[in-house]
Amino acid sequence: MSAAEYELAADHFYGGHAAADARSFRKLTDVVVQQLPGNPALGALAAEHQDILEQPDAAGEAWARHFIDRYVDGLSVETLFSQPVMVGYAPRIAGSPYDVAVEQIDGIAGWMMLYCVEGEGAIDTGMRRLTMQPGHVALFAPGAVMSYARAPACPVWGHYWVTFHAAQEWREWLDWPKAGPLLGYLRASSAQRSALEQAFALLFDNYSHAGSMKTELDHTLLELLILRCRQLVPLGAQTQVDMRVKRAQEFIEENFNRPFAIGDVATAAATSASSLARLFKQQTGATVLGWRDEKRMMHAARLLRSTNLPVSRIAAECGYEEAAFFTRTFKRLLGYTPRQYRQR
Repeated sequence: MSAAEYELAADHFYGGHAAADARSFRKLTDVVVQQLPGNPALGALAAEHQDILEQPDAAGEAWARHFIDRYVDGLSVETLFSQPVMVGYAPRIAGSPYDVAVEQIDGIAGWMMLYCVEGEGAIDTGMRRLTMQPGHVALFAPGAVMSYARAPACPVWGHYWVTFHAAQEWREWLDWPKAGPLLGYLRASSAQRSALEQAFALLFDNYSHAGSMKTELDHTLLELLILRCRQLVPLGAQTQVDMRVKRAQEFIEENFNRPFAIGDVATAAATSASSLARLFKQQTGATVLGWRDEKRMMHAARLLRSTNLPVSRIAAECGYEEAAFFTRTFKRLLGYTPRQYRQR
Protein backbone atom coordinates (compact mmCIF):
# COMPACT_ATOMS: atom_id res chain seq x y z
CA MET A 1 0.00 0.00 0.00
CA SER A 2 1.11 3.54 -0.67
CA ALA A 3 1.39 6.17 2.06
CA ALA A 4 -1.77 7.83 0.71
CA GLU A 5 -3.68 4.53 0.90
CA TYR A 6 -2.58 4.04 4.51
CA GLU A 7 -3.81 7.57 5.29
CA LEU A 8 -7.23 6.72 3.80
CA ALA A 9 -7.44 3.41 5.66
CA ALA A 10 -6.47 5.04 8.96
CA ASP A 11 -9.00 7.81 8.35
CA HIS A 12 -11.76 5.21 7.95
CA PHE A 13 -10.53 3.16 10.91
CA TYR A 14 -10.79 6.17 13.23
CA GLY A 15 -13.90 7.65 11.67
CA GLY A 16 -12.23 10.65 10.05
CA HIS A 17 -10.27 11.77 13.10
CA ALA A 18 -6.92 9.99 12.77
CA ALA A 19 -4.60 11.88 10.45
CA ALA A 20 -2.04 12.15 13.25
CA ASP A 21 -2.17 8.42 13.93
CA ALA A 22 -1.66 6.97 10.44
CA ARG A 23 1.84 5.81 11.45
CA SER A 24 0.46 3.91 14.43
CA PHE A 25 -2.24 2.40 12.23
CA ARG A 26 0.36 1.21 9.71
CA LYS A 27 2.43 -0.40 12.45
CA LEU A 28 -0.67 -2.10 13.83
CA THR A 29 -1.59 -3.51 10.42
CA ASP A 30 1.89 -5.00 10.07
CA VAL A 31 1.31 -6.93 13.28
CA VAL A 32 -2.30 -8.01 12.76
CA VAL A 33 -1.44 -9.48 9.34
CA GLN A 34 0.52 -12.07 11.32
CA GLN A 35 -2.81 -13.37 12.64
CA LEU A 36 -4.08 -14.50 9.25
CA PRO A 37 -2.67 -18.06 9.24
CA GLY A 38 -4.07 -18.93 12.67
CA ASN A 39 -7.32 -16.95 12.73
CA PRO A 40 -10.30 -18.93 11.30
CA ALA A 41 -12.53 -15.85 11.00
CA LEU A 42 -9.95 -13.91 9.00
CA GLY A 43 -9.06 -16.95 6.91
CA ALA A 44 -12.71 -17.47 5.98
CA LEU A 45 -13.07 -13.77 5.14
CA ALA A 46 -10.02 -13.88 2.87
CA ALA A 47 -11.31 -17.00 1.10
CA GLU A 48 -14.75 -15.43 0.61
CA HIS A 49 -13.28 -12.38 -1.11
CA GLN A 50 -10.28 -13.99 -2.79
CA ASP A 51 -11.28 -12.93 -6.32
CA ILE A 52 -11.48 -9.26 -5.41
CA LEU A 53 -8.37 -9.38 -3.24
CA GLU A 54 -6.42 -10.69 -6.23
CA GLN A 55 -7.74 -7.82 -8.37
CA PRO A 56 -8.04 -4.89 -5.94
CA ASP A 57 -8.66 -2.37 -8.73
CA ALA A 58 -12.07 -3.98 -9.21
CA ALA A 59 -13.14 -3.18 -5.64
CA GLY A 60 -15.19 -0.11 -4.92
CA GLU A 61 -15.14 2.04 -1.79
CA ALA A 62 -18.32 0.47 -0.39
CA TRP A 63 -16.82 -3.02 -0.66
CA ALA A 64 -13.56 -1.83 0.92
CA ARG A 65 -15.34 -0.28 3.90
CA HIS A 66 -17.43 -3.44 4.39
CA PHE A 67 -14.32 -5.63 4.19
CA ILE A 68 -12.40 -3.50 6.72
CA ASP A 69 -15.35 -3.60 9.13
CA ARG A 70 -15.51 -7.40 8.99
CA TYR A 71 -11.72 -7.70 9.22
CA VAL A 72 -11.60 -5.59 12.38
CA ASP A 73 -14.43 -7.65 13.89
CA GLY A 74 -12.27 -10.75 13.45
CA LEU A 75 -9.19 -9.37 15.18
CA SER A 76 -8.11 -10.57 18.61
CA VAL A 77 -7.12 -8.18 21.39
CA GLU A 78 -4.34 -10.67 22.18
CA THR A 79 -2.58 -9.30 19.08
CA LEU A 80 -1.53 -6.37 21.24
CA PHE A 81 0.42 -8.69 23.52
CA SER A 82 2.17 -10.70 20.80
CA GLN A 83 5.03 -8.17 20.65
CA PRO A 84 7.50 -7.03 23.36
CA VAL A 85 5.97 -3.55 23.14
CA MET A 86 3.19 -1.91 21.13
CA VAL A 87 2.20 1.76 21.32
CA GLY A 88 -0.57 3.84 19.82
CA TYR A 89 -2.65 6.96 20.15
CA ALA A 90 -6.42 6.49 19.89
CA PRO A 91 -8.74 9.44 19.26
CA ARG A 92 -12.19 8.07 20.08
CA ILE A 93 -14.87 10.39 18.72
CA ALA A 94 -18.60 10.06 19.38
CA GLY A 95 -20.35 8.67 16.32
CA SER A 96 -17.24 7.32 14.55
CA PRO A 97 -17.43 3.69 13.37
CA TYR A 98 -14.88 2.45 15.88
CA ASP A 99 -16.11 4.33 18.91
CA VAL A 100 -16.70 1.03 20.70
CA ALA A 101 -15.51 -0.53 23.92
CA VAL A 102 -12.31 -2.58 23.89
CA GLU A 103 -12.96 -5.70 25.94
CA GLN A 104 -10.50 -8.15 27.43
CA ILE A 105 -12.57 -10.77 29.19
CA ASP A 106 -9.98 -13.55 29.08
CA GLY A 107 -7.41 -11.80 31.27
CA ILE A 108 -4.63 -9.89 29.51
CA ALA A 109 -1.39 -11.70 28.69
CA GLY A 110 0.99 -8.82 29.48
CA TRP A 111 1.01 -5.35 31.01
CA MET A 112 -1.12 -2.53 29.62
CA MET A 113 -0.97 1.20 30.28
CA LEU A 114 -3.57 3.84 29.34
CA TYR A 115 -2.95 7.59 29.56
CA CYS A 116 -5.71 10.15 29.05
CA VAL A 117 -4.66 13.20 27.00
CA GLU A 118 -8.06 14.80 26.39
CA GLY A 119 -11.72 14.20 27.10
CA GLU A 120 -12.83 11.36 29.36
CA GLY A 121 -12.60 7.59 29.23
CA ALA A 122 -14.34 4.91 31.26
CA ILE A 123 -12.70 1.76 32.63
CA ASP A 124 -14.89 -1.13 33.72
CA THR A 125 -13.45 -4.19 35.47
CA GLY A 126 -16.88 -5.68 35.99
CA MET A 127 -16.63 -4.77 39.67
CA ARG A 128 -15.16 -1.26 39.50
CA ARG A 129 -15.83 1.66 37.20
CA LEU A 130 -13.32 4.50 36.90
CA THR A 131 -13.48 7.71 34.88
CA MET A 132 -10.18 8.67 33.24
CA GLN A 133 -9.52 12.38 32.90
CA PRO A 134 -6.52 14.24 31.42
CA GLY A 135 -3.37 13.30 33.32
CA HIS A 136 -4.74 10.00 34.64
CA VAL A 137 -2.73 6.82 34.04
CA ALA A 138 -4.05 3.28 34.47
CA LEU A 139 -1.83 0.20 34.64
CA PHE A 140 -3.28 -3.28 34.18
CA ALA A 141 -1.18 -6.21 35.36
CA PRO A 142 -1.16 -9.59 33.58
CA GLY A 143 -4.41 -11.44 34.16
CA ALA A 144 -6.57 -8.32 34.48
CA VAL A 145 -10.12 -8.54 33.14
CA MET A 146 -11.50 -5.23 31.93
CA SER A 147 -13.01 -3.09 29.20
CA TYR A 148 -12.49 0.56 28.36
CA ALA A 149 -14.26 3.09 26.17
CA ARG A 150 -15.04 6.77 25.73
CA ALA A 151 -17.14 8.08 28.63
CA PRO A 152 -20.72 8.44 27.28
CA ALA A 153 -21.11 12.03 28.49
CA CYS A 154 -17.93 13.22 26.72
CA PRO A 155 -17.75 13.63 22.90
CA VAL A 156 -14.07 12.70 22.66
CA TRP A 157 -11.46 10.61 24.42
CA GLY A 158 -7.87 10.90 23.24
CA HIS A 159 -5.49 8.48 24.90
CA TYR A 160 -2.17 6.74 24.50
CA TRP A 161 -2.07 2.98 25.01
CA VAL A 162 0.99 0.82 25.58
CA THR A 163 1.17 -2.96 25.90
CA PHE A 164 4.41 -4.59 26.96
CA HIS A 165 6.20 -7.44 28.66
CA ALA A 166 7.95 -6.16 31.78
CA ALA A 167 11.65 -6.70 32.42
CA GLN A 168 12.35 -8.12 35.86
CA GLU A 169 14.08 -4.93 37.01
CA TRP A 170 10.92 -2.91 36.26
CA ARG A 171 8.65 -4.84 38.61
CA GLU A 172 9.31 -2.61 41.63
CA TRP A 173 8.64 0.50 39.52
CA LEU A 174 5.30 -0.98 38.44
CA ASP A 175 4.11 -1.26 42.04
CA TRP A 176 1.64 1.64 41.85
CA PRO A 177 -1.10 2.65 44.29
CA LYS A 178 -3.90 0.14 43.76
CA ALA A 179 -7.37 1.03 42.50
CA GLY A 180 -8.24 -2.67 42.58
CA PRO A 181 -6.61 -6.08 42.19
CA LEU A 182 -4.28 -6.00 39.15
CA LEU A 183 -5.08 -2.30 38.57
CA GLY A 184 -2.68 0.53 39.42
CA TYR A 185 -3.76 4.14 39.06
CA LEU A 186 -1.94 7.48 39.10
CA ARG A 187 -2.92 11.11 38.58
CA ALA A 188 -0.45 13.63 37.16
CA SER A 189 -0.73 17.25 38.21
CA SER A 190 -0.79 20.01 35.59
CA ALA A 191 2.92 20.60 36.20
CA GLN A 192 3.75 16.89 35.77
CA ARG A 193 1.74 16.28 32.61
CA SER A 194 4.20 17.89 30.18
CA ALA A 195 7.11 15.55 31.04
CA LEU A 196 4.81 12.53 31.09
CA GLU A 197 3.22 13.30 27.72
CA GLN A 198 6.68 13.91 26.25
CA ALA A 199 7.72 10.42 27.41
CA PHE A 200 4.66 8.87 25.73
CA ALA A 201 5.28 10.90 22.55
CA LEU A 202 8.96 9.87 22.36
CA LEU A 203 8.08 6.19 22.69
CA PHE A 204 5.25 6.51 20.17
CA ASP A 205 7.43 8.37 17.66
CA ASN A 206 10.27 5.84 17.87
CA TYR A 207 7.88 2.90 17.72
CA SER A 208 6.25 4.27 14.56
CA HIS A 209 9.51 4.50 12.62
CA ALA A 210 11.94 1.87 11.45
CA GLY A 211 15.64 2.44 12.01
CA SER A 212 18.84 1.06 13.43
CA MET A 213 18.72 0.11 17.11
CA LYS A 214 14.92 0.49 17.05
CA THR A 215 14.27 -2.43 19.41
CA GLU A 216 16.85 -1.18 21.88
CA LEU A 217 15.43 2.35 21.73
CA ASP A 218 11.88 1.04 22.24
CA HIS A 219 13.09 -0.74 25.38
CA THR A 220 14.96 2.31 26.68
CA LEU A 221 12.12 4.75 26.00
CA LEU A 222 9.60 2.39 27.60
CA GLU A 223 11.83 2.26 30.67
CA LEU A 224 11.94 6.08 30.68
CA LEU A 225 8.14 6.18 30.51
CA ILE A 226 7.80 3.73 33.40
CA LEU A 227 10.22 5.83 35.47
CA ARG A 228 8.28 9.01 34.63
CA CYS A 229 5.13 7.31 35.87
CA ARG A 230 6.93 6.10 38.97
CA GLN A 231 7.84 9.73 39.73
CA LEU A 232 4.11 10.40 40.12
CA VAL A 233 4.02 8.16 43.19
CA PRO A 234 4.33 10.62 46.10
CA LEU A 235 7.57 10.41 48.05
CA GLY A 236 7.06 7.99 50.89
CA ALA A 237 3.81 6.67 49.40
CA GLN A 238 4.82 3.12 50.19
CA THR A 239 4.96 4.00 53.87
CA GLN A 240 1.68 5.94 53.60
CA VAL A 241 -0.07 2.65 52.83
CA ASP A 242 -0.52 1.07 56.22
CA MET A 243 1.59 -2.07 56.45
CA ARG A 244 -1.40 -3.93 57.87
CA VAL A 245 -3.29 -3.19 54.66
CA LYS A 246 -0.34 -4.31 52.52
CA ARG A 247 -0.05 -7.55 54.50
CA ALA A 248 -3.78 -8.10 54.06
CA GLN A 249 -3.50 -7.57 50.29
CA GLU A 250 -0.56 -9.97 50.12
CA PHE A 251 -2.49 -12.59 52.09
CA ILE A 252 -5.47 -12.27 49.73
CA GLU A 253 -3.21 -12.49 46.67
CA GLU A 254 -1.62 -15.70 47.95
CA ASN A 255 -4.76 -17.36 49.35
CA PHE A 256 -7.73 -16.16 47.28
CA ASN A 257 -8.26 -19.68 45.92
CA ARG A 258 -9.04 -21.22 49.29
CA PRO A 259 -11.83 -20.48 51.80
CA PHE A 260 -11.04 -17.88 54.46
CA ALA A 261 -12.81 -15.23 56.52
CA ILE A 262 -11.85 -11.69 57.52
CA GLY A 263 -10.50 -13.03 60.81
CA ASP A 264 -7.89 -15.06 58.91
CA VAL A 265 -6.80 -11.95 57.01
CA ALA A 266 -6.64 -9.90 60.21
CA THR A 267 -4.43 -12.52 61.85
CA ALA A 268 -2.02 -12.41 58.89
CA ALA A 269 -2.03 -8.59 59.06
CA ALA A 270 -1.33 -8.65 62.83
CA THR A 271 -4.37 -6.61 63.80
CA SER A 272 -7.98 -7.03 64.83
CA ALA A 273 -10.74 -7.68 62.32
CA SER A 274 -12.48 -4.39 63.16
CA SER A 275 -9.29 -2.31 62.80
CA LEU A 276 -8.42 -3.99 59.51
CA ALA A 277 -11.92 -3.44 58.12
CA ARG A 278 -11.71 0.28 58.91
CA LEU A 279 -8.15 0.76 57.58
CA PHE A 280 -8.73 -1.29 54.44
CA LYS A 281 -11.85 0.66 53.52
CA GLN A 282 -10.09 3.98 54.14
CA GLN A 283 -7.08 3.17 51.96
CA THR A 284 -8.57 1.10 49.13
CA GLY A 285 -12.22 2.09 48.99
CA ALA A 286 -13.17 -1.59 49.18
CA THR A 287 -13.97 -4.02 51.94
CA VAL A 288 -11.52 -6.80 52.73
CA LEU A 289 -13.83 -9.51 51.44
CA GLY A 290 -14.87 -7.34 48.50
CA TRP A 291 -11.20 -7.13 47.45
CA ARG A 292 -10.97 -10.91 47.82
CA ASP A 293 -14.07 -11.40 45.68
CA GLU A 294 -12.69 -9.15 42.91
CA LYS A 295 -9.53 -11.24 42.77
CA ARG A 296 -11.57 -14.44 42.72
CA MET A 297 -13.84 -13.21 39.93
CA MET A 298 -10.88 -12.26 37.71
CA HIS A 299 -9.46 -15.74 38.17
CA ALA A 300 -12.86 -17.31 37.52
CA ALA A 301 -13.35 -15.25 34.35
CA ARG A 302 -10.02 -16.46 32.96
CA LEU A 303 -10.85 -20.10 33.72
CA LEU A 304 -14.30 -19.81 32.15
CA ARG A 305 -12.86 -18.46 28.91
CA SER A 306 -9.66 -20.50 28.67
CA THR A 307 -10.74 -23.95 29.94
CA ASN A 308 -13.64 -26.38 29.69
CA LEU A 309 -13.72 -26.97 33.44
CA PRO A 310 -17.25 -27.33 34.85
CA VAL A 311 -18.57 -24.42 36.88
CA SER A 312 -18.45 -26.50 40.07
CA ARG A 313 -14.73 -27.12 39.58
CA ILE A 314 -14.05 -23.45 38.85
CA ALA A 315 -15.95 -22.51 42.00
CA ALA A 316 -13.66 -24.78 44.01
CA GLU A 317 -10.56 -23.40 42.24
CA CYS A 318 -11.63 -19.92 43.37
CA GLY A 319 -12.15 -20.84 47.01
CA TYR A 320 -15.91 -21.40 47.03
CA GLU A 321 -17.25 -24.49 48.75
CA GLU A 322 -20.70 -24.15 47.13
CA ALA A 323 -21.10 -23.71 43.38
CA ALA A 324 -24.50 -22.06 43.84
CA PHE A 325 -23.03 -19.33 46.05
CA PHE A 326 -20.20 -18.82 43.54
CA THR A 327 -22.75 -18.43 40.73
CA ARG A 328 -24.75 -15.84 42.69
CA THR A 329 -21.59 -13.89 43.52
CA PHE A 330 -20.39 -13.99 39.91
CA LYS A 331 -23.77 -12.75 38.64
CA ARG A 332 -23.89 -9.97 41.25
CA LEU A 333 -20.40 -8.67 40.44
CA LEU A 334 -20.12 -9.21 36.68
CA GLY A 335 -23.74 -9.12 35.57
CA TYR A 336 -23.71 -12.59 33.99
CA THR A 337 -23.98 -16.12 35.26
CA PRO A 338 -20.77 -18.14 34.75
CA ARG A 339 -22.35 -20.04 31.84
CA GLN A 340 -23.52 -16.82 30.18
CA TYR A 341 -20.05 -15.33 30.57
CA ARG A 342 -18.44 -18.40 29.00
CA GLN A 343 -20.73 -18.10 25.97
CA ARG A 344 -20.02 -14.40 25.31
